[in-house]
Amino acid sequence: MPDLMYEIKKKRVDELKLRELEKGMDSITIRLWVNESHFQLGMIYEISYSDQKWSARWIEYYESFNDQPWDESHIYWHQMNFKIDSFRVQRIGVEDLSDFLKKLEAENIYRLKTSYEVEGWESGHSDGNYFYVEVATNAFYHFSSFGEPGFYEEKFPEFKNMANVLRLFDEEFEIFKYNQSGRPMVRYPGLEKLQKLIARDE
Repeated sequence: MPDLMYEIKKKRVDELKLRELEKGMDSITIRLWVNESHFQLGMIYEISYSDQKWSARWIEYYESFNDQPWDESHIYWHQMNFKIDSFRVQRIGVEDLSDFLKKLEAENIYRLKTSYEVEGWESGHSDGNYFYVEVATNAFYHFSSFGEPGFYEEKFPEFKNMANVLRLFDEEFEIFKYNQSGRPMVRYPGLEKLQKLIARDE
């Protein structure tokens, strides 16, 4: 079976009409994908350096699945059986992200392992947020994926690296909000707006 998370990522890239980073970039591009399993929505934070300047943007998207009975023997088909219904793109004003990039490099951003490659790890959390990282230059491409790395960061250094990458993105772009217990929750601007409208009408 192919890498399911990578295949899902490829399908999302195709439906969102994004550039395939596997084909290379002029200088460097990093994409952080955040996927919420409960609400069938996701966010992408993308930073790029090209023509001697930095740029950044976020993309929020909503998915729907073909309503079919769950069958574990066909998990690949079920996970791939989605379409993106809508999305929106917002540019982020940035100046120099060189220090931010150095901090990401200190967390091994170019060589992050996918969770199932971490020796000794067994998943105990199937729901929640899933995170993908893509890094591309003119001669290099790397993909990694993790589910809720904060649950395992004290036990596995690779999960600690990914958890720190998320913290760095949060410090730079405020990608999380925090619930009463202090647990980070992903900010989805469109979902927050919808929730406010529902509360207003109740």
